Amino acid sequence: MTHPGLLLATECRIAHPVVKCTYCRTEYQQESKTNTICKKCAQNVQLYGTPKPCQYCNIIAAFIGNKCQRCTNSEKKYGPPYSCEQCKQQCAFDRKDDRKKVDGKLLCWLCTLSYKRVLQKTKEQRKHL
Repeated sequence: MTHPGLLLATECRIAHPVVKCTYCRTEYQQESKTNTICKKCAQNVQLYGTPKPCQYCNIIAAFIGNKCQRCTNSEKKYGPPYSCEQCKQQCAFDRKDDRKKVDGKLLCWLCTLSYKRVLQKTKEQRKHL
């Protein structure tokens, strides 16, 4: 017998899958099939119109100016971006902490997510061997 909470979670995940926002690339739980952007970006579209690509990361999430909010905040906090060791774009921010690096590499946000996803899949596959 399956746990009732697990069944509910599965039904919820089927009804509201986790998808990536068309603009900011953040994962969010989709509430309707027609909605392809997260709530935050939807609000920003209403306030500022369609975003432009960020001058650093090229994610189409620059609503105000030429940088997305993630790069703007990171630049304020950590200084100018460096070249990502994976995608080679100037969009990796050095947080001056080796523990924040991914296997010692300076990666941008998107490459970090991608790398961690691959690690997680590898880990899960090893469990099933």
